[in-house]
Amino acid sequence: MMRIYCTLADKDLVLEKWQENGHAGDPDVAFMQACFLHDAKHYRKCHLDMVNIVPSHRNAICSQADYSELLYDDVAALDKRLDEIIADASNNSANYMLSHYEVVDADALRTLFHQVYEQSSFFGTEDSF
Repeated sequence: MMRIYCTLADKDLVLEKWQENGHAGDPDVAFMQACFLHDAKHYRKCHLDMVNIVPSHRNAICSQADYSELLYDDVAALDKRLDEIIADASNNSANYMLSHYEVVDADALRTLFHQVYEQSSFFGTEDSF
């Protein structure tokens, strides 16, 4: 079984890339967000490629993923799950996700995830930084 370990937009790697691009100091917010989106889209693509290769292991591949919220079939399934998480005030998952993804509210989280789910990023050349 394959398992992918990663940290999306690892701060040290983002800083290294920022400096490779000739910048000094800390990366700006826009660069950090671009790195996160690049990493998250790549993460989603790798997992979904593995599901296509071994469809009988879909549950194991997706349920054991560190970022399983990035692996729903489509935006509609994602939105349904986000609605459930947000509606359950006793569940700490919503607060965890807001903090983990460094967004201010559920709308910002949904917008961020929708950007990850955009299929256009899977075709053509990879975004470069």
